[in-house]
Amino acid sequence: FLNKGFNVVDSSVATGKIEVSNAYKIADLTDAGAISVGKQLGAEVIVKGKALAKEGPRNTGSKVGSYIADITASALRVDNGAVLGSARGHGVSRNISEVTGGTEALEKAAREASGKIIDQIIAKWSGEVSGGGLIQLTVRGIGEYSDFVKFKDIIQGQIRGVQAIYQRSLEGGIAVLDVEMKGNAQQLSDEIARKNFGGIPVKVIGASANTVEVSLGGAVSAKTMSTPPSSPPAAQPSPPVPAAQETSSFFEADEYLVFSGDRDENGRVGKMVTRPTATNPEGEFLMYHDGQKVWSKFFKAVRSAAASELQLGSRIYFFEGNHKEGVYYSPKDKSEARLESWWRDPVTDNSLVNNRGIVTVGRYRVDVSNAFVEKK
Repeated sequence: FLNKGFNVVDSSVATGKIEVSNAYKIADLTDAGAISVGKQLGAEVIVKGKALAKEGPRNTGSKVGSYIADITASALRVDNGAVLGSARGHGVSRNISEVTGGTEALEKAAREASGKIIDQIIAKWSGEVSGGGLIQLTVRGIGEYSDFVKFKDIIQGQIRGVQAIYQRSLEGGIAVLDVEMKGNAQQLSDEIARKNFGGIPVKVIGASANTVEVSLGGAVSAKTMSTPPSSPPAAQPSPPVPAAQETSSFFEADEYLVFSGDRDENGRVGKMVTRPTATNPEGEFLMYHDGQKVWSKFFKAVRSAAASELQLGSRIYFFEGNHKEGVYYSPKDKSEARLESWWRDPVTDNSLVNNRGIVTVGRYRVDVSNAFVEKK
């Protein structure tokens, strides 16, 4: 990262200045835990991951051993939790020293993973500069729902660069919106500060690189709205939904695993908002992990695999975000399934399916409950 021009905060130097909760001192650090640490460090992006090094096969009578390392890592925006990139790295080393060999293997794996993540971060940032992206807008102090609707209409209709608004939540006088805009959070906050909202006192009370927070007329503390909405406002169009049935407990009918290419192993969950046509095989997807819209013809609807389908060579899809003691388990819920990454590889060993409920997919051990196949 340093060689690519990133300003890196060394956590070892700042450790004495921050307090890390015991809940975060675990092998499988959650995204929320990593973001909490990142905020204390004053970082804009935090990279979290897991590394494993082990000794490989050794030739009989040889003092030189082989060492294998695997690293999984992801980069998160600290202010809004969006995933900027994720990757795996693999390294192999041969050395007479176990310590040196393991270290060399880890370094090779780290270089491979970090190179992939850096490319993804740069691509993401470049895309946002040229085409815009989603800015999280938190609106507090909503006293009247009619004022909130008017505020949204002005944001979408009168602020330059705003293309669409997606309402994520509205509860207790606080709303969270995703604003699709050709511009950045600074530009949005400046435009809001200058705009006349027709008698509604709107005040910008906070901003970061990707978020804006405003107070809308009422007190900043939560208030109960006097007029609950009877239907979604017209400014929130509903995307078209395919007519297929729900594929599993983790996927709705319009949700797919989206890949960047046919040979890409790493995928993410996206909601199809524009279906492919006879002349255009690509669908448009709203990606849950970063809020971006992408076009891709490489998408798969998946369902849970039956034990009889875990045959050698069969392509299996599995969730990467729930890894414990060397085994990948299924998501805890739909939210986790949507936000973390997925992987696909062929089955390489199914000898433990019946007695231990484990299948080896590529190099990875996967619980059978986390094995998915393409829905035909």
